Amino acid sequence: MTGTSTTAGPIFGPQNAGTKPTHGLGKIIRLRIDLEGCRDLPHSRFIMPGNADVRPSYRVEFLATGSKHYSEANSSFTREGKGTFRGTVQWNEVLYLQCFEHSVIQIILLWRDDYYAKCLPVADLLANSEVTVGSRSRHCTLCLSTSWVFDDGVEDEREDSDVCMDAQYEGLHVIPTQARSPPTRRIKALLRAILFRIPLFVKAINSSKIFTYSTPFWIQQMAYDAYTLGPDSVPCLLSRDGDAMFKTMVATMDAILPLAITYMQQRVDCVIRIVEEMLLSTALLNERAKREEIFFPKSPEAELARLTWLIVTPDLPFGARGTSQLSNYAISGTIAKDALLFALEAIVQASDAFPPLKSAASGLLFFATYADMASGNKKQIRDIYKRVDGLAASLKRGTAKGSPLTPEHHDAIRSLAEDIAGLNKDLEEIVAERKSRFRRFFSAKRHRAELQDVVTQLETARANYTTAVATVNAMTTARVLAHVQALTLVMGVSPMPALDMNCADDVAFPSRSTCFEEV
Repeated sequence: MTGTSTTAGPIFGPQNAGTKPTHGLGKIIRLRIDLEGCRDLPHSRFIMPGNADVRPSYRVEFLATGSKHYSEANSSFTREGKGTFRGTVQWNEVLYLQCFEHSVIQIILLWRDDYYAKCLPVADLLANSEVTVGSRSRHCTLCLSTSWVFDDGVEDEREDSDVCMDAQYEGLHVIPTQARSPPTRRIKALLRAILFRIPLFVKAINSSKIFTYSTPFWIQQMAYDAYTLGPDSVPCLLSRDGDAMFKTMVATMDAILPLAITYMQQRVDCVIRIVEEMLLSTALLNERAKREEIFFPKSPEAELARLTWLIVTPDLPFGARGTSQLSNYAISGTIAKDALLFALEAIVQASDAFPPLKSAASGLLFFATYADMASGNKKQIRDIYKRVDGLAASLKRGTAKGSPLTPEHHDAIRSLAEDIAGLNKDLEEIVAERKSRFRRFFSAKRHRAELQDVVTQLETARANYTTAVATVNAMTTARVLAHVQALTLVMGVSPMPALDMNCADDVAFPSRSTCFEEV
């Protein structure tokens, strides 16, 4: 990337005079895409009847939100298996795509009358050499390499309408007599908020492996089209609860973005419906801005609010009529598990630069996710969650921001990660056996004992890690104290002695070790 910051400017509120209002997508950039090939194609399904030698040809299309409505880059049609193995395509072509820094890229693999699709932010396209495209049941892998082309003249390639729009908005910011009205400023701020959040929303969906075709790209594109319309279109956007629709879209993304990946995977249908309703909302707003009348029997913002409540609310295992104390305990347990998953997910996402910590947190995340599948004993499951939560808290304390990490700290966390990985294998074996009703019934007692042994080993791993970290901290403190004492000796300064402290030689230890009797 570049040395300049890619962080978007302020989303809400008035901007400073003399600065161009940002739309939340960053500056215009140019991407170079080295398209190599594709593998895992479903070639056997598309051989034409009566002629096995005729194979389909494939083309890749890249679309991105850009200053000229949307930009596009297409490969040539290449026959499957030509010069390569069956089920593969080789292009070896170089494509160029102009877009914004935070544009959503739509990738389409096209053949005959069908296609595979994928949407991802620019940052993910730059970071990955393989992109999975497909449908909800089948997929294939594109092999490519993307880089940022540094072109000083790319900023001058915008359309005249965009330059005029920027100049118009800059004048509206600077000249008090032409200042925009509060409704205009509010609508533009909401549109900027939507444009800024969509790439983050797409990244969260992709991390959860939820397939949404090319819908996110068109959501961003239509929101950008509405943003680029002149101030005369604002009254149309405000009519018929347009303001409420904008705010609902922003609130929906703000509610979903903090969710853990494992939590979203349990509510795939709700996420897909939310994406569809957001597409409907942006299409409706875009058409209203063009003064076109469209009638929808159902309000998109009401449906968005309903789906958002469904996705952020824990499942009720006892139904709507379950008002007993047991039902309340179950709901509290579900919320506690979700909170634990959120905390572990945050540690995993924040520890990319520290692989041992990431491995340990990922192991705990797996442990917490599948613990309820290894036992039907709710008390035992709560005990597991409690121990995992304590271990996660120890990890956070031991690796707090700004705390020094010595090689001994690395070794302690790496040892903990190895212990957790071994326990996860034991947990996987128990879960695999419990999938069979026969084995679950006849091996329940053995499973309970094995799981209790796993819990005991987890507690032992926590104690070993805590002891190791405490020992390392004590050794570090002793080294620092030795350096301080040497420094004070050289400088001739007498440090203040700590009160209520004795030398180790003055402490009397018992003459024999304590005996432990097994009860």
